[in-house]
Amino acid sequence: MKRFLGLFLAAVMLLSLGSCDTSSNNDTITEQQFPSCFAYVHDLSTGVNAIYNSVGYTLRLNYSKATADVTITGLRVPDQSNSYSYPQLKLTDLPWSIEKGVTVVSARNVQASSASAQPVMLSSFTLKVKDRIITSGSSYIYKPGFSVNYTIDGRYSVFSGNTDTAVMYGITTSTCETPFVHFATDATAYELSFNLDTRTVQILIKGARFMDKMPALDIVLQNIPITFYGSKVTWEAERIIPLIGGVTFETYPITNLKGEYDFSTEMKMEFDCNPATVPGAPTFHVTSDCTFDAALGTDI
Repeated sequence: MKRFLGLFLAAVMLLSLGSCDTSSNNDTITEQQFPSCFAYVHDLSTGVNAIYNSVGYTLRLNYSKATADVTITGLRVPDQSNSYSYPQLKLTDLPWSIEKGVTVVSARNVQASSASAQPVMLSSFTLKVKDRIITSGSSYIYKPGFSVNYTIDGRYSVFSGNTDTAVMYGITTSTCETPFVHFATDATAYELSFNLDTRTVQILIKGARFMDKMPALDIVLQNIPITFYGSKVTWEAERIIPLIGGVTFETYPITNLKGEYDFSTEMKMEFDCNPATVPGAPTFHVTSDCTFDAALGTDI
């Protein structure tokens, strides 16, 4: 009953997140705003790239006509004078659909109206929203997946996503040869905090456990370099000394770290851990497979 009530309240909250109205012809329209996004902009002609903050997106979905309007604010692109701005771009009557629970707005060769310049041509445009409610204590928080990809005038490739901390759940699996261990749990959570100025990510692994009787630990991995690739961010590090309870743990080295995060779909990560405090100093190989559909659970 408690689980049913929680899901019911989450659904009600989700419906209330976007404003809903009906136009004079009785179309049903919802609106969502994503005001705090970054934009990773790559100049295809020069190879120059830049990251800009404070980019906003407003999404209006017409359920009656299956069309979408998107407004982009605060966008900039690099040029010879450092940057050029598009204060506001508007795209109208784009097709949209729901694919595997993800709202997808996608079109090619779209002309966007600009408030201060000539119309801008977007040779491709894809916006994805994965609606999601997570619980924090007794509260419900809207933490959607959100990503946008488009190309401006055939020159600037743009990728945008949310700048707030990403929270991901899924299955974490640990294996070890000596002693033999195969342990899986979906009670571990991951929080990804991106620093776009330094192009690094901090990863908090909440409730980390690599074997059955291991106490749950909150492990922090800091200052991991990130690379942008399509609609994903990837990272890799040979060796990291983690923080546990705010203390540096030299005896708990994390090695061979690799991971990727899609802002509207999933997170995958793997690493090795060789805790010297465990008898025999075994090496655990840990893999994480997280999606926006997953929730916290128990040992599997």
